[in-house]
Amino acid sequence: MKRYVLDTSALLTLRDAELKAKHPLSLADAWIAACALEHNAILVHKDPEFQSLDIPQDLLPLRARV
Repeated sequence: MKRYVLDTSALLTLRDAELKAKHPLSLADAWIAACALEHNAILVHKDPEFQSLDIPQDLLPLRARV
């Protein structure tokens, strides 16, 4: 799996703030979603909070704890 280092820009910060204001996301989740939007990436996650966002995403199944 490729890994990337992402830099924060003014535009990314504005997108982050907009997502945080409009959706019930943590600050960290809003930044993650903003990064996906900024880089035209598919957001791959297990967090149902992201489902309300209008961005390409792939929800992974949650495993039951044993």
